[in-house]
Amino acid sequence: MKVVKELLLKCISDNSKVEQGQEEFWEKYNTLEQRYEKAKLAVESLQNEKQARLHKAETIGAFIFELHERDG
Repeated sequence: MKVVKELLLKCISDNSKVEQGQEEFWEKYNTLEQRYEKAKLAVESLQNEKQARLHKAETIGAFIFELHERDG
């Protein structure tokens, strides 16, 4: 995501310095924006999966602890 964000900022900066058609600028910008949004969704999905796995690991750990306590 950081790379795409930097590319977006560069695209904006280049637009202010280099003469180019606005259509060309917006085409590049929209492509980068879509790439950013796709990466953002992937990161959010992975973060949710990580949280679910951590919760599952905690539940399993508590269950194993209970088993050890019963075997005592």
